[in-house]
Amino acid sequence: VTGGCRIEIKGVPKIRMIPRLVHNEAVRQRSLLAIRDELHKRGITEETFAAVSRDVTEDIKHTSFEPIRQALNAGWRVKAVVLRRFKGILSRPTQPETVFAKEIIDRVRVIACLDRFPNLIHSDALGHNLLSGEWARLRRSTGSRDDDTLVITWGPATDAERAAEEIEIRAREATIGVPAETRQALSDGTNGFERILPGPERMYPDTDLPPLAVTEELIASARARLPEPPWEREQRYRNLGIPSSLALHLSRSPRAKLFDRLCDEAGAPPAKAAVYLVSTLPALTRRNEHGVALDEDEIVAIVREVLDRKFDFAMVELITEGMLAGRWTNPRCALESRHLMPVSDTEAEYVIERALADVDLEGLDQAKRERHLMGLVMENLRGRISAGRVAEMLQARIREIGVEQKTQLPANRTES
Repeated sequence: VTGGCRIEIKGVPKIRMIPRLVHNEAVRQRSLLAIRDELHKRGITEETFAAVSRDVTEDIKHTSFEPIRQALNAGWRVKAVVLRRFKGILSRPTQPETVFAKEIIDRVRVIACLDRFPNLIHSDALGHNLLSGEWARLRRSTGSRDDDTLVITWGPATDAERAAEEIEIRAREATIGVPAETRQALSDGTNGFERILPGPERMYPDTDLPPLAVTEELIASARARLPEPPWEREQRYRNLGIPSSLALHLSRSPRAKLFDRLCDEAGAPPAKAAVYLVSTLPALTRRNEHGVALDEDEIVAIVREVLDRKFDFAMVELITEGMLAGRWTNPRCALESRHLMPVSDTEAEYVIERALADVDLEGLDQAKRERHLMGLVMENLRGRISAGRVAEMLQARIREIGVEQKTQLPANRTES
């Protein structure tokens, strides 16, 4: 807009609002320039601008206008500002359903922290506020003439004084045109004052909101709601026997509270629960292609069901994987499935025999041989029998078939 200036409009929630916001800001700037031109016609410039402010608390103390009545009951002060030769200016439209007085109202709200509405009234909009006799008395006490605009504001003494100053400042700026401001987007496509557009010496603390008293009670309440510090949580996890690296990772994890629930509510072994939350669950979730997610209550239910039924903790991984894949809707259904029923020693021996018969492990040392065989066996038995029990049975069977010094299996196991 020719003659206007840069304005920032912040807080736009939807892209489709931008055209209307830009249009209304252009209308606003042209309107402010028209107000400037009107003031200049009246001989009012930045240099000739004149205003008078006065405390009128005593003059208005018997008013029946409820907002001022409440202010007086609270011990607040009432200030009057006379804008010389401004008659009609505050009622001039600037945006749709908005007049110039809104420019001053917003400034008083933000700068003087008078954020309860109404925060001012003025003689350009006589109506449901003061009685005609009250307006006449205020005009006499302030020396206001017929071509002046009388603005009344109220608040705590310091804020009321600041409001009167801000009314004069914004009225003087009207003689210049469009002040540089940061403005907030409103839902109807108009905008309102947020703060003076800062330069390199940007204002801190910001002036968008009135100050908030930070009491000792507020501090105590905030302190009481603080979570356990991560360093204390890490040490507590170490005391539970969780390895240091795992305890450090878990102490900073968003699943730390879930870990405590698994231990306290489901009775999970701390070390196994930690590995499950830090490694197993994230891995299963990443591999999941079905879009199914488990919430914390479902995870607690899985662990509780597995441990209550005396299954090995490894069963938790199998049920988690199955529920993520949509095979089961709850852990009880999973545990009652024939695929996850516990196996007897006899059934486990059969799986071990098949592994020993089908795999040629000649040339591997004892440790690698046993690890490989355990992996094969546990693919079929994981969670359905203790891994420790399977290891005992496997080692016993290896000794029975004559493993020489536990270093080499028979070369022709199938034939033998």
